[in-house]
Order: sequence, then C-alpha cells, then structure tokens
Amino acid sequence: MNTIFKNSVLIILSLSLTACVRENTSLPYIERVYQEALKLHREGNLNDALFHYQLTALLCQYNPEDSLTFWWKGMCGQGGIWLQKNFTGDAEKDFRAVLEFARRHRLDTAEYTACRQLTDIALQRQEYHRAYGYNRRALQIAEEKGYPADLTKGLEEEAALAQSAQLLAQGQALPEALHRRLAHLAADTSALWKRQILALRLLALQDTSYLPTYLRMQDEYWTTRFRTFMDEAEREKKGLIAERDAIAAGQKHTLFIALTLFALLLGGGLYAVASHRRKHELEHVRFLLSQKEQAIQILEGQQEDTERLRRQISEKEKRMEELAQRERKLQELSSLAQGKEKDLARFSRLTREIDELRHRIEQKQLEWKEKEAQIRRHHLYDLPISHRLPVADNPHQPRKEDFDGLLANKERQMEFLQEMDRCFNRFAAGLKVLTPGLTDEEAVYCCLFRLNVRPTDIAVLMATSRSNVSKRRIRIENKLSFNCSTTKDHTVQGMPKC
Repeated sequence: MNTIFKNSVLIILSLSLTACVRENTSLPYIERVYQEALKLHREGNLNDALFHYQLTALLCQYNPEDSLTFWWKGMCGQGGIWLQKNFTGDAEKDFRAVLEFARRHRLDTAEYTACRQLTDIALQRQEYHRAYGYNRRALQIAEEKGYPADLTKGLEEEAALAQSAQLLAQGQALPEALHRRLAHLAADTSALWKRQILALRLLALQDTSYLPTYLRMQDEYWTTRFRTFMDEAEREKKGLIAERDAIAAGQKHTLFIALTLFALLLGGGLYAVASHRRKHELEHVRFLLSQKEQAIQILEGQQEDTERLRRQISEKEKRMEELAQRERKLQELSSLAQGKEKDLARFSRLTREIDELRHRIEQKQLEWKEKEAQIRRHHLYDLPISHRLPVADNPHQPRKEDFDGLLANKERQMEFLQEMDRCFNRFAAGLKVLTPGLTDEEAVYCCLFRLNVRPTDIAVLMATSRSNVSKRRIRIENKLSFNCSTTKDHTVQGMPKC
C-alpha cells in the first residue's frame, strides 16, 4: 500500500512539473513582447500585433528605464497598423504622440520616423502645408545624422511631393525640375502606389491630360486595396477558427489531466485517511497511559509544592514591606518632578515660538529674493538689446526676424553684457573675475544660459548652428569647473559659489 501511495505522489509531481514548464529566455519581457508584435505584423496577423504593440507601450509606463527604447517603437508599430486598416485619424494621433515624446527626450531617430509617417498622412489628407513642414524636418535630421541609404529610401520622393503640393496649394506653377520629377515618379512602376497616384493627382491639377491616368490608377488602387482587405479578413477568420480548435483541444487535454489528477488524489486521500485512523487509535491508547503516569507524578509533587508555597508566602511578605517603603520615596520624588515638568513645558513653548519666528524670517527672505529677481528681469526686458531676447517671460515676445543675428556683433555683445551687469548685480563682470580666461563671447553665452534661452534660439542670436552651441556650452562648463576646482572658497559679487 505504501508503494502505491509513493508512485501516485511521483506521478502527480511529474504532471505538475510538465504543466508548469515555461519557455526559458534571457531577453527582458518588454523586448519579448515587442519581438512577438513584429513577428505577428510580418505574418499579417494585424489584430494580435496591435495588441502586442499596445502592451509594449503600456509596460513602458511601469518600466521607465525601457521607455526611451521601446515606447516609441510600439507606438510607431501601432500607427503603422492603423494606416494599413485605413484609420488615418488614429494613426496621426499615435505618430504625433511619438513626435512630442521624441522632441521632449531628444530622440532623433524617433522624430525622423514620426515626421516621415506624418508627411504621408498629411499628403493623403491634403494638408500640404503641414506635410511640407514634416518633410523639411525629416530632411534636416537625415542630413545632420548622416543616415544610411536604406533608412532614407523614398525621402527625396516625399520631398518632391510635399514641395509640389505646397506650391500648388499656394496657387504657384511648378518649376520644370519638380514637374519632371513628378512625371518620372508617376511613370515609375516600382514606386509605391500611393506616391504614384499622388504624383498623378498633383500633375492633373496643373495639366488635365494626366486626369484619365490618375482616375484609372485610383480605381485600380482601391480595387486592389479592397481585394487585399477581403483576403486579410478571410485569413484572420481561418486563423481564429484554427485558434478556437487548438483551444478546444487544449481544454480536452487539460480536462483529461485534471480527471487523472483527481482520481490519483482521491485514492491517495483515502489511503491517507485509513492510515491516519490507525495511527490515531494507537496514539489514543498511549495518551491514556501517559495521563495515568502524570496523575501519579502530580500526587507525589503536591507535597513538595505545599512546602514551597509556604516559603514563597514568607518571602512575599518581606517584599511587600520593602515595596511600601519604596512607594513613599517615589511619592516624594514625583512632587519634585512635577515642578521641573512645568519649567520644561514653559521652555519648550518658548523654543517653538523662536523656531516659528525663524521660519517666518526665512520665508520673507526667500520672497524678497524672488521679488528682487523678478524686478531685475522685467527691468532687463526694457533695455535696447534685451528687449528682443526670445525668452518665455519676455512681455514683448519678439519674432525670429527681430532677434536673428542680434548678438553676432561685438559691439552688441558688449552692450548686452553691460545690461546684464546693470540688472543682475554685475553678473558678467563677476564671471570674468571668477574665470580670467573667459572671453566676452563666452560670457554672452553664459548670460543666455542664465536667462534659460533655448539652444535653437541661441544659435539664431549668435548666427551659428545648433551643434556649435552645444559644443560651446561643453567647453565653457569645462573651463568654469576647472577654475572652480582651483578656487573653491572664492566668491564673486553676483555669482554663487562653485
């Protein structure tokens, strides 16, 4: 019987381990979900791929360290599926969210991908001005980063379409070069149908001879699109039927395993109950014998307990007398402690009042400092040079043409440094004293960084590029940090300590 019980336990454990086996992989869970989404997307299973893309984006909310890598990829994949299903509104929302996320975190590849997709969407929805803007930004990123040809494939075609659409929307005639590029794209059978049809539509707006070709290809495109949609729906239907059959087979297998486990558990339970019953009877007999032995020992020990109790009573009477004496002493000490507690309460109350007064003084000092900085800054924006600075809190809100190349001149740089010294307690002069090797132009950069001017606006002010501003900032920070490390205790008027 014991052999049967042991074999049953081994069978149950083996079945449980077989049911709990999972795929062992070293990849993180988010990456596995994203790879599964790509696989389903390539296989044409759009609904399951959409679910896995959404799950990837959702998991990034609980794993912020992976959001910069996988969140925008999941959103781009989701937007691509919406485009395949012809839901351009939902696709545009997803790609705009990716564009805002990329600009906030400075992800150039994500911004490039979103701009290209938004260019196609804007061209389809005939929003030519926005399509032109997205395309220009994509061209700028590709030129700055030097992307390979496989990543920039079709970018020039999009540029030609966006520029042509922009010109036609403004009522201007197409240049000869753009007209030839559109005609070549319309005749190129290897190009995408959407771009070929869009090129024919733009050519038809200028030349009506392209109109029949455009209408014919438009009809062919939508006929093919409808046939593809029906094929995909039929394929999804077959896949769902196969999945239903697989789930039914798995349920049958699970039911068989469950019934087998139930039978084994029932047999093992009956055997355990029978063995437990026999053990319980033996333990009951042993318990009765032990009780009789304990009763004999108790009767023998009662005599010893009575003598021990007598000795304990006499000792307790002595302790009671000692405790009465200690109680009288404690009462005398408590009367003295009450007077001291009153003095301590008065002292703690005075201490709290002093702390409250210090806290109020510190708050007033902070309010005065903020008010002084606000007054200085508003006074700065009334001066000739600072009047045109592109800062968020500048009440004049200058346009780009107002401050284009404003500080490219040496004389204007000196005037701007004098205005900063006047309004910010000799801030620029303090920088030069703190760092003797700092030039006037570098001091101007420091002042612009102090006013929180955006790097792109600094590039316009100084008539340079955005990358040069970043390089210049790194050199200035290195120079300031080196000088601060050599003069740690030196403080200049208007400048904080390093």
